[in-house]
Amino acid sequence: MQIGVLSKNREFWATTEIINALRKKGVQPAYIKTPEIHLMLGEKVDAIYEKKSLSTLAAAIPRIGRSLTQLGVMLLKHFELMHIPSTLSIEGLTTARNKYLTLQALHAAKVRIPESILIASRIKTEEPTEYLSPPLVMKLLSGTQGIGVMRVRDVKEAGPIIDTLSELDQMICLQKFLPNPGEDIRVFIVAGEVVAAMKRKAAPK
Repeated sequence: MQIGVLSKNREFWATTEIINALRKKGVQPAYIKTPEIHLMLGEKVDAIYEKKSLSTLAAAIPRIGRSLTQLGVMLLKHFELMHIPSTLSIEGLTTARNKYLTLQALHAAKVRIPESILIASRIKTEEPTEYLSPPLVMKLLSGTQGIGVMRVRDVKEAGPIIDTLSELDQMICLQKFLPNPGEDIRVFIVAGEVVAAMKRKAAPK
């Protein structure tokens, strides 16, 4: 049985750990460099990597980086058409890549979230702080590792930032700032059950 591990770089820590874990389970892993897959549609639906068909894969474990989200969605749809099981769904990928979709999913699952507002543009006669008062956290809908996240301490700061981002066709999520000690907990859930968890701590300043 061969399982494909899709990743932009074989040397990424998570990629090597997945490959090693598969080997320990007696499964043959096949590393596949995500951007080099060719998708084919016509009389036959196929995905080609290094001139070989991926149709023989028993399953796929995609590690889709943020820069490859659009390609990742098409890859996952292609695997569906080829009847190749995947550990990642299209809905899972698109939700994880959009902070507000993630908040909606958490709310639907009855997980408590900070008060949040999605703003596509600012009406000139109103201030966003009419809905939430500072201190606030302002976030672009995509981004990782703190990129695109700003703390707003004063009412005067929010409006001009929103105007600028709106001009660049960027939607913004405003959230109530919740003080914390610089740590959070990441929980892994499979089929509705918690299978693992980890505490992440910010690096000392």
